[in-house]
Amino acid sequence: MAEKNGNRNTAVRGKILMSERRKLERYETSISLSMRLSGVFTRPLTVNVRSRNVSFEGLSIELYKEDESLDLIPYLVLDGKAVELEIKVPPKGERIRATGRVVWCNSGSRKASFYFRAGIFIEEIEAGDRKKWENFVKKMAQVREKE
Repeated sequence: MAEKNGNRNTAVRGKILMSERRKLERYETSISLSMRLSGVFTRPLTVNVRSRNVSFEGLSIELYKEDESLDLIPYLVLDGKAVELEIKVPPKGERIRATGRVVWCNSGSRKASFYFRAGIFIEEIEAGDRKKWENFVKKMAQVREKE
């Protein structure tokens, strides 16, 4: 059964489906994650990226001109593109697996460098991984409060 934390979550076969998109506080942090695009290639393409910020329901990523992952941009801008995530949560590098959806993207330039940003809403995550994710985001909130 899904734990209630103020969000409307639905439990299905031991997984939590995130069904509501809410605007939550974001916490700036750069963590490593692998992202695999679903349903785009015959052999799924996995790239390593870094987060820009995190929230209880998702995260944003940022790619730069120098990144090999820029090849992903044409696929990430497709409406509602599904992605599989493997997130390494500090400090121990615990792995969290989730499925998400690209809900926004933008691009621009800064100091002669091109960037691309995308927001990913976490839709499905194992209950144990959900708890790890929530604990990590809570720690980010505590760090911000101390600043």
